[in-house]
Amino acid sequence: MGFKKAFPLLYDTKYMLNNSNVLWNAVGNATDLTSAFLALKAYEEHTPVVELAEDFQEYTLKTVDKDSAASHEAGFDALCTGYIFFKSLGILRNSFLDEGYSLVSLIDLAPYLKDPSFVEKMKFFENRVILHC
Repeated sequence: MGFKKAFPLLYDTKYMLNNSNVLWNAVGNATDLTSAFLALKAYEEHTPVVELAEDFQEYTLKTVDKDSAASHEAGFDALCTGYIFFKSLGILRNSFLDEGYSLVSLIDLAPYLKDPSFVEKMKFFENRVILHC
């Protein structure tokens, strides 16, 4: 199976944060992983809730800071990237559709991932991955 077949769409969160005025303003121009994560925590009220399993003890969403010992561990970076992606989708969804509706869970977001209007606007971000070598 080819890479493109396994992953037909890719979204680079840093590209999204740097190329959307709405997201750029939301993170206060700080697009590094930890700073973006911390900035998006302020959007709890208007974006999907991201929670960890109760029995997961390795990292917590409440203790993330610039000096976190977990920074740059693969699992921690994946957690932060996923968090940033879903929060960004919620912010963009609210911005694109502007219906005064706040997302409260990832389940609320699911129907909009298939909404033709939302999908069309998200095409700008599709497969624009920046590789830093």
